[in-house]
Amino acid sequence: MEFTNSGPAMIQVMMRFFSEICVVPKDKFRGHVYLHSHLKPATAEEYWSTVSGIPTTQFHKTSVQHNKNRIQKDTLPYGTFAIVVCDTKLKLTIEGWTRGLKECLLKK
Repeated sequence: MEFTNSGPAMIQVMMRFFSEICVVPKDKFRGHVYLHSHLKPATAEEYWSTVSGIPTTQFHKTSVQHNKNRIQKDTLPYGTFAIVVCDTKLKLTIEGWTRGLKECLLKK
């Protein structure tokens, strides 16, 4: 399972969802930061670690996008962050919940 977003509040909501509803143990969480090349990985990693509560020791290597043709803007000063949980049972459970919600909410 992976949830990626640039909003700190959404990351915190999903961390609570995974922790409290899905009962994911703290050691099962991994983080992954995605950045533009002009941003500092260490700064972004510390920021997202504080937001998510996932220690940087549980982060995958930060991905840096090198695109010389794109105008660099600081609209995402800490990039985007992915919460990663490698758990097939969790993936299947959430897929089942999603299917059930779809069937309930999209009945005609």
